[in-house]
Amino acid sequence: MPRLEGTWDRYLDPDDTRARLLKLMAENEAKASKSVRARRRLAKLCVLLTQLDNASRVSEAHEAFRTWLERGRPLEDRRVRIRVRKQRKKPERRIIKIPIEAASAAIRADLKPEDVGTPHAIMCLAQRLGMNTHSLRYAGITKMALSGLTDAIIGKITGHKKLDMIRTYIQRLKAEELLDEMVP
Repeated sequence: MPRLEGTWDRYLDPDDTRARLLKLMAENEAKASKSVRARRRLAKLCVLLTQLDNASRVSEAHEAFRTWLERGRPLEDRRVRIRVRKQRKKPERRIIKIPIEAASAAIRADLKPEDVGTPHAIMCLAQRLGMNTHSLRYAGITKMALSGLTDAIIGKITGHKKLDMIRTYIQRLKAEELLDEMVP
């Protein structure tokens, strides 16, 4: 996968980032029964994984995970419909699916909605981990683009009304890939 050094999104490799989040989740889940801090950190990591897998904004992943917890954590129904942020006039709704790893960890650790904290607290955790939440959104978009989804489908999934940003990002990825293939 091409590295987009120096771009505005602090390039994160989607697969490496997902593996890192899962490792941190496992570490915190092991301590969650004895430590409130570990429970809360686990909840925030679950939100970050949800954001990455759905290429959502942190506030959307936060709302979806918290809503799913409030519904009683049904493992068989991990889809949550939430309002798309940044659409002020006619806000649309989108579906966010809680990743199975996040759902399973939440059930095993008996996470509660109050464990999740605020979107700001989740952003602070991401910064302490050396990432930012918008980079997680674009890492998710990168994974979708590299899997062959069109920019229009990615826009529907991510809640983008205008596809300019997605097109720019995907074109930059494709240009880097083509350059790597063409130049020995």
